[in-house]
Amino acid sequence: MDATQDKPAPDAVVAEVVSPPKRKIPATAFKPGHQKFGGRKKGAPLKRTKEARDIADKLGFSVVEWLIIAATTGILLKPDGQFDVLDGAQRLDAGKTVAKYLVPALTAVQVTGKDNGPIAVAALDVTELMKSPASLQAAQRLALEIAQRPQIAAPEVLDGDDLQDTD
Repeated sequence: MDATQDKPAPDAVVAEVVSPPKRKIPATAFKPGHQKFGGRKKGAPLKRTKEARDIADKLGFSVVEWLIIAATTGILLKPDGQFDVLDGAQRLDAGKTVAKYLVPALTAVQVTGKDNGPIAVAALDVTELMKSPASLQAAQRLALEIAQRPQIAAPEVLDGDDLQDTD
């Protein structure tokens, strides 16, 4: 072999080794955002989960009941009829585990105003209202009437642009 023959440049050899092979996308591949067809329905139990529940039902075993007994009595019943005595930390863990089945999980909710803006706060200056006993009594009656009728819809909150000066 002649030494003067063309050899690939060292950079070309490295690029060949380092770069991954180009993956050919088959014509049947789904496009991004395609409508999903078939498969497991959302919320449907897995096969193993269903089998485990069927076995527990057949044996009359309730995980929730077992955890409640462990948390409240400190006794962990075993399948062979024996039992273990639990310490305080183990009882607390059993209680925390069973609580997931008994108490709904709370989630944080962000409250915003119109168009995700700040919450509008309405203020009412009642100084003038309190000067007259008759108007104060009328306002109290109105407030009590509104409080007793929860079906009355809350009034629409107006911002400063909606108010007109009537003077």
